[in-house]
Amino acid sequence: MSDKLKTAQQVANKKAQELSEELKVKVHPLIFLVKEHGEEPIIGYIKEPSRAVKLAVMDKYSTGFYSACSQALDAVILKEHSDPRITSERNEDDLYYMGAVYAVSEMIQFAGNQVDKKK
Repeated sequence: MSDKLKTAQQVANKKAQELSEELKVKVHPLIFLVKEHGEEPIIGYIKEPSRAVKLAVMDKYSTGFYSACSQALDAVILKEHSDPRITSERNEDDLYYMGAVYAVSEMIQFAGNQVDKKK
């Protein structure tokens, strides 16, 4: 792991903890590092999605899951604390937006029922 990435993780984790305490909701850091671009880490912050947001995404699971995650991202991203490239409309910044959408998709988890069903 590079020193840049390690430092970015420490800074992002600390700020996420501070934001969690301030906002009274769990805040997750996002860190993107695209080595081919030779850029500094791109850091963003998203709030833990509410149950209503998670259900809305699950409603669209089979027909537009990532579109629903994109809508959820708009509801949970802390724009004022995040690198503007994450929500930029520029094509060259799409990889950051898509990364953030994917991060939201990973937050929508549920437990599967483990009871054997009769056939």
